[in-house]
Amino acid sequence: MWLAVAAILLAVGVAAAVLFISLSTVLIVLGLVILLYGSMHFSAAACMEKDPKPQALIVPAFRWSVRVGVVVLSLIGYAAFAGPASSLLLLVVAGTSPRVVAYLSDPTEAPSQLDGSQVDAVPEAAPTVRRGAADLSVEELCLAWRRSFSELRSAATAEERFALVSTRDEVLGELERRDPQAFLDWLGSGPRAAGDPTRYFIHRAN
Repeated sequence: MWLAVAAILLAVGVAAAVLFISLSTVLIVLGLVILLYGSMHFSAAACMEKDPKPQALIVPAFRWSVRVGVVVLSLIGYAAFAGPASSLLLLVVAGTSPRVVAYLSDPTEAPSQLDGSQVDAVPEAAPTVRRGAADLSVEELCLAWRRSFSELRSAATAEERFALVSTRDEVLGELERRDPQAFLDWLGSGPRAAGDPTRYFIHRAN
């Protein structure tokens, strides 16, 4: 529910940007954000890969740059329409997110959920993304998501951490591609970073 409301507010903000600024300015801002964020995302990911494959890096970089661009446009639209009052709306949306609500409703358990210290048991044979997320089954993607978090917590260097973050980004992108509705349902539940998304995807796949 929160995710649907956030998406509607995001769309309203983009519409406000188009109405109160100008279509040309909106396109220029969107293009610049996509270009800048996408190039930084691609360059950083390429530097962390031992054998970078451009085609595997371009899609995640473009996907996230578009998302960031839409969010930036929405914020600009609300600022143009409501001025400083738009910051109040931003606080309300952030304050009612599933993670914040979980923290406020159960402060004794929420911190562990937020930092991922409660990690679901991960089978020893759980795969990581070695042959590419597109080559993994849905079950393997869910296991790779869980195992990559454990590996991320034990990573010793910044390079290892960034590589694992890129892996998790690749897994997320592939899960979203396989089943967009299950992906939205999972995100809407306020999942932990170490949580298991299996139940949202397997029953649909079957």
